[in-house]
Amino acid sequence: MSSNPSTIDTESFYTTYHGHPPAALKILAENPPKPVIWLVGDSTLDNKYWIPFTYQLHPDRHHSRFLTYSPIKRDVSYWLNSLYPRYVTINCAVEATTVAQRRKALLPHDRIVRDHIAANDVLVVSIGGNDVALSPSLRTIFSVLAQTYTSSRFGLKHLVSIFGDAAQQYVTRLVEKQHPSLVIICGLYFPDRNPGPSWASLLLRLLQYNSNPEKLQRVIVRVFEAAASRVAIPGVRVVTLPFYSVLDGINTNHYVQRIEPSEEGGKAMAKLMSDTIEKALEQHNSSATLGDRR
Repeated sequence: MSSNPSTIDTESFYTTYHGHPPAALKILAENPPKPVIWLVGDSTLDNKYWIPFTYQLHPDRHHSRFLTYSPIKRDVSYWLNSLYPRYVTINCAVEATTVAQRRKALLPHDRIVRDHIAANDVLVVSIGGNDVALSPSLRTIFSVLAQTYTSSRFGLKHLVSIFGDAAQQYVTRLVEKQHPSLVIICGLYFPDRNPGPSWASLLLRLLQYNSNPEKLQRVIVRVFEAAASRVAIPGVRVVTLPFYSVLDGINTNHYVQRIEPSEEGGKAMAKLMSDTIEKALEQHNSSATLGDRR
């Protein structure tokens, strides 16, 4: 943080590994100039660690709260702020975290969202990937292996409980004080199918991703399609967004370490998010217009 309590030191903002510093997020959350897109979850959205620094003016709509000409990172939230100026994007996602960690209590970053989210805001959720890739339980391991190596439905129920039921509970707590205008539930992207170094090399090899990537890709699609319908908040529009539709494993430039979104990958994800939000808004406005005519 800077010496000015209302100004954020951009370098420290980006060098915290597990999400952005909560104190900085609180500054951004106070009186934002526009409705907010809140990003929550894990490193799918908190990919800053994997992005190099660059020197330029901060693009965020709340850029006046950052020290100018400090190094920044063009992560997912950077691109969403740049591509979609209708909103301010505040990234409260936290690298290397799981659904399981949040079962008893929300993380400090999550509580900022819960305490500041407003009726015109949008909540984007991507959670569950680390429950499989980073710190899986034995049951999760067996469920993923069963889904990958067989065509049976064994293990599907458990995986749906992570990406559907647990995600539902997580979102419900985030919006318990105020319902936003829209909640977006994201599906995982496909890992890079091209060989290369990765912290997840053992897992990818175990799941035969190097030799037959379609197996794991089918599991990702199957689980997302089964789990997405589980998330429903009374009185709130919920839409789904499969990141695998843009990060499909083909373009190596979309990835770092085969498993993390690169600068280019983050831009593709941000474009998909902005398009999804815009489409949902148009559908809502069209429905409202039809209702008025009746």
